[in-house]
Amino acid sequence: MTALDGHPVLSAPPYQVELTRPLPLLRGTGSVDLLVKLHGHPLGTVRVPLDKPDFDVSRLAQAIAQRLANPIREHLAGDDLAGDGSAADSPVVDAARLEAGLPDSQSCRRPSTSLDVSVVVTAIEASDSLRRTLAALARQSTPPAEVLLVDNRPTTSGIPAMLEDLPELPEPPRYVPEHRKGLSYARNAGLNAARSEIVAFTDDDVLLDESWLDALAAPFEAGPEIVCSSGLILPLVLATGAQLLFEEFGGFSKGFEMRRFDLEKHRGDGPLYPFNAGQFGSGANSAFRTSFLREIGGFDEMLGTGTPARGGEDLDLFLEVLGHGGTIVYQPAAVLWHEHHADMAQLEKQLFAYGVGLGAMLTKRLVTRPEERRQIFRKAPEGLRYLLGTRSEKNARKTTSYPRRLTLLELAGVATGPIAYARSTRARSRRSWAP
Repeated sequence: MTALDGHPVLSAPPYQVELTRPLPLLRGTGSVDLLVKLHGHPLGTVRVPLDKPDFDVSRLAQAIAQRLANPIREHLAGDDLAGDGSAADSPVVDAARLEAGLPDSQSCRRPSTSLDVSVVVTAIEASDSLRRTLAALARQSTPPAEVLLVDNRPTTSGIPAMLEDLPELPEPPRYVPEHRKGLSYARNAGLNAARSEIVAFTDDDVLLDESWLDALAAPFEAGPEIVCSSGLILPLVLATGAQLLFEEFGGFSKGFEMRRFDLEKHRGDGPLYPFNAGQFGSGANSAFRTSFLREIGGFDEMLGTGTPARGGEDLDLFLEVLGHGGTIVYQPAAVLWHEHHADMAQLEKQLFAYGVGLGAMLTKRLVTRPEERRQIFRKAPEGLRYLLGTRSEKNARKTTSYPRRLTLLELAGVATGPIAYARSTRARSRRSWAP
C-alpha cells in the first residue's frame, strides 16, 4: 500500500477500511463490496467500482456516509464519542470527518480469546490460493495452536511438495492425508487429528482477516452452552458477471449483527426456523467444541462436496447442534473473503449443487430424525413460498435481470436431492462392505 496526497492507495484484496484512519484511494478491476470497520468492528459494506478514476476519496466518503451513517452513529454513541459535546443522536457522520478519520477509542473492546484452537484447512491441490490461506493463518493476531492441512487427493495434489517450499510460514502446517474423497471425510480427518478444545474449519480459497481466529473463538468464552460459532464471509472481488450474480443469489454474508441461536430463548427469524439453516453461517467459516463434534460423529459423510449429495453437510451439522441443546453464535467480526467462481458454467454447477445439497439434507432429516418429520411436513408449504416467492427473504436480492435459468437449476437440484441422498447412502454401504 502506497500513499497519494496523504491518502493510502489500496490496490489488492482484502478491500477494507478502518474509519479511524484516513480513507484510501481504491484501485483494481471490476467492483468490490468494501468492508467498513470502526475500532476494528465491521459495520457493513459499500459497493465500490474499483476501475473508475473519478471515484475518489471524497466520493468514497459520501458513499459510506450515505449507506452506513446509522451504524457509525450508533457505534460512536456506544463509545461516548458522538462528537464535540453533541447529543448521541446528532448527525455527526459527514464526508469530511470520514475522509480525515474518526476518533479512536481506548475503551472499545475487540473480540479475543485465550482458548487453544486447531484450524483445519481442506484442499485437493497445491495452489496460490492455498498458499494465501496458509499465509493469512500465520498472520493471525492470536496464532492457532495448530494448523491441520487435510489433503483429500494425496496421490495427485502436489501438496506435500508445496509444503517443502513455504518460506513465508514460520512453521509448516501438520499434513493430514485423507484418501476417501469428500469434504466431510476431509473435515472429519482434521477433527480426528485435532489436539485443541476448539476446532475451526476453513477452505483453501479464502483470505482471512488478521483477527479472524480471535473473533471466531471468542464466543466460546461465554460458557459451555456455546457449541458452535460462525463468521462473516464476503466476496474477495466482483470482477465478472457470474460473481455479481452469485451475490444476487444471496452470497455467503449473514449480516453484521452478532446473534445467538437455539431452540428456546434465541430462536431465529421466520416460520421455517430452524430448517432455514443457512442463516446460521457456512462450514467454511465455522468452529466447534471438539469434544461435542466427536461425540456426534462429526460431519455426515453421506453429505457434502465429493458425494452424490454435493452439499448440505454444514446445514445438517448446525441442526444437530441445536437438536442436542447447543447454541450457535454468529459473530460477524470473524471475517474472511471468498473467491467466487468467475464464469457462468461454474456458477450454474454451484447453484445446482446447492439445491441438491439442500434437498439431500432435508431428506436425511426426514429419514433419520423421526422427531422432526411432523415439523418438516408442516413447514413444507412455507418452504415452497420461501424457494419460489419473489419477495421471500431468499430471493430479495435478485433483480429483474437475474437469469431464470439459475433459479430453475437450483430448484431442479432441490428436487434431485432425495435421489442423490439415496445414491449416497448406497455408495456408503458398498464402501463399508468392500473387502
